[in-house]
Amino acid sequence: FTRFTNQSPFTHIWSLAIEFQFYLIWPALLWVYQYCKKKQRPRIAMVGMVVLILASALEMTLIFRPGADPSRVYYGTDTRMFSIFMGVLMGLVQSEQQETSHSEGKKNLLTAAFFLLMGGAVASFLFINGQKEITYEYLMFVTSLLYAALLVIVIEPNLPVGKWLEHPWLNWLGERSYELYLIQYPVTFFFRHYLTNPSL
Repeated sequence: FTRFTNQSPFTHIWSLAIEFQFYLIWPALLWVYQYCKKKQRPRIAMVGMVVLILASALEMTLIFRPGADPSRVYYGTDTRMFSIFMGVLMGLVQSEQQETSHSEGKKNLLTAAFFLLMGGAVASFLFINGQKEITYEYLMFVTSLLYAALLVIVIEPNLPVGKWLEHPWLNWLGERSYELYLIQYPVTFFFRHYLTNPSL
């Protein structure tokens, strides 16, 4: 990646481009799922989604070249779509499941898994390096699986962890986090440029 001072103040919105491109193909994917569901075969659509997830992750691994600029792999729609497809698959599975009650032992096990996965999420923020080979070979894919598993637990209505995250302070931050994400990078970018060249 280029140095911070040489980047555009809008580099961080690259993810929006991937999301918009996904929205273009989502109607077709949803139609396929609805068609399979009408034919009483929704699992076919889910298997197809798994194939798309694995294909995108495999492409990332194959395109990445150690020592080369990883920008193509990091910013590519085709090489990053597996994370969004995981979310789609989660939604499809969730729509087909019936709400069930869990035993106290299973609730405790899932709650423990929540804390373990949260630890993994924090570690991913602290230690994953965008220049390391392992990141593109499989670590980014594994991290996406980690977050998908974390979300599955959080949205489980029979567990308390979802309620923990509905704390008023966290709600307040969550309602503003995306706006903060959009403005913090340009503000930091221009502030650094001002420090190095106050005449601008």
